[in-house]
Amino acid sequence: MSRVRVREVVSVLGGGTPRRSVPEYYGGDIPWVTPKDMKQRIIIGAQISLTEEGVNNSPAKVVPPGSVLVVVRSGVLKHTLPVALTTKPVTLNQDMKALVPAAEVDARYLVHMVKALESTVLSWVRATTADNWPIDSLLDHEISLPGLREQRRIAAILDQADSLRAMRCITVRRLELLAQELYESQFATAPRNAVLSDAIASLTGGKNLVGGDDSCNSRRVLKISAVTSGTYRETESKPLPDGYEPPSDHLVRPGDVLISRANTSALVGASALVGSTSGNMVLPDKLWRATPHVHVSPTFLVATLQARRVRSEISARATGTGGSMKNISKPRLLSTPIHLPQLAIQQRFAEQVLATQRAREVAIAHLESFDVLFGSLQHRAFRGEL
Repeated sequence: MSRVRVREVVSVLGGGTPRRSVPEYYGGDIPWVTPKDMKQRIIIGAQISLTEEGVNNSPAKVVPPGSVLVVVRSGVLKHTLPVALTTKPVTLNQDMKALVPAAEVDARYLVHMVKALESTVLSWVRATTADNWPIDSLLDHEISLPGLREQRRIAAILDQADSLRAMRCITVRRLELLAQELYESQFATAPRNAVLSDAIASLTGGKNLVGGDDSCNSRRVLKISAVTSGTYRETESKPLPDGYEPPSDHLVRPGDVLISRANTSALVGASALVGSTSGNMVLPDKLWRATPHVHVSPTFLVATLQARRVRSEISARATGTGGSMKNISKPRLLSTPIHLPQLAIQQRFAEQVLATQRAREVAIAHLESFDVLFGSLQHRAFRGEL
């Protein structure tokens, strides 16, 4: 097994953006990959495509199939290094680089090798006008390079392990969506016999707070992104301002129904039910705690708020002149028409949701075990121990 610098076994291609003012440069058959397309390990297309004229009149030159694509500038570099293999000719924007492997390097091995260096690469990220890292740092990095046959054997093992992880991720995501599918199948066409004020007794908001220093306060304030996925995510938070002591009624509690009063048109009114919480989370001004009436199940209320026709109604009721941020007032939200069945029916539905949540917890535990296994295999593979 030889030791080489990455630049000795790859060539690098960059990207660019054709002039937006020339429509003839866009809409062709050549995928134009940006960081938004880098959410899967294999690239077969892109959200935007270029024409041959667009490629010929820009720095976005064609990248051959079998090249390894990496993001070098994006906010996602705060926590993740997106890496992918392209299976067809593509072009890139200026936030991307392509590593074209030499004949003695297997492309799938190269993908796994670069991804295995994720923590190292992320340590190189510089926060200037946008998070970015220097490609030369990777090119100067020394790696172990076994023979081509051994590379392919290692890549096959890691591909299989990664495939198992991906299948488990799909299972977790399907279980996350199942509660809403259950709601839609049972109540989507039911008559709207109430409004949200019949289900919600009160709405309590927090305070607009600027993030502080982690070392000065153990408590954190939630971001609106804590609920946008429909699942409560406590990691979407920031430190409280130094010395700030929040009122007790601003603390997030288990069983709280949280609703976003401000977001994009598609996400305003997004909601989530708090399961467990650290007890250190604080409401911001853009999230409401909705207290249900005694005849309303919190689980059913959240499912109602997430229902397609209710989401559409809330979005239509939101106001704001800005293109990116909309707001909804309490009166507009509370007057939104809904279907509200008897409590016994709500509780039967809540039991079904609880069963899906338990299955999701089991699937997440399995996914975590796959992550540990994959990390171990990856570590051993590039130390010559696999």
